[in-house]
Amino acid sequence: MAWELTEVPGNPTPLQHSTVDVVAANIVPKVTNALIRQLNQVCPLENLRHVKRVRRRVVCGENSELSIILCLSTGPDNCSEGFPEEVQKIVDNYHLSPFIAKVASCSATSKEEWEEQCKLWPTSYHPPNDIDGVSGFKEEELPSIFHCMRTAMQLSQVGNAAIIVDPSSMQVISKATDQTHQRDTCLNGNKCAIVEAGRSYV
Repeated sequence: MAWELTEVPGNPTPLQHSTVDVVAANIVPKVTNALIRQLNQVCPLENLRHVKRVRRRVVCGENSELSIILCLSTGPDNCSEGFPEEVQKIVDNYHLSPFIAKVASCSATSKEEWEEQCKLWPTSYHPPNDIDGVSGFKEEELPSIFHCMRTAMQLSQVGNAAIIVDPSSMQVISKATDQTHQRDTCLNGNKCAIVEAGRSYV
């Protein structure tokens, strides 16, 4: 079977179709750090790690306004009720006035997309260091790459498989499989089927 490397480009999603509603509130600078600590404990933004918790923007020429994300919105009317209990306590303690805001639901894949996201709410952007490395294999490297792929596929016939390759020489220095799909009550867990390692690397 012939092998061929094919680059699969991403499909950028229009920003208007890739946002999610959050509940936010304006705050004063002196309570920012305290609020960030409390909200990160009681309501972390697990699925929005690329979104910054606090937004600063300039209003009325020179004055800056700080806003903080309290939690995800569960509906269009979730501005005054329906918060998690711990978030509601924070709203009451700091006399906050919640409002609905939109943030990007996914990390930006380009600088242009990141700039568009930040118009709604600031996000983090980490440009790839070496995009060419994904599809920039040299012609003479392909036989070794295909050999490593075939080795891993052959090992996977008996269970989960992994190989370690020295990139400088393209030599397989270690390979192993286990048999997690086969029950063995005597061994009480995974049984190592194959382990080979170059002694010079131990």
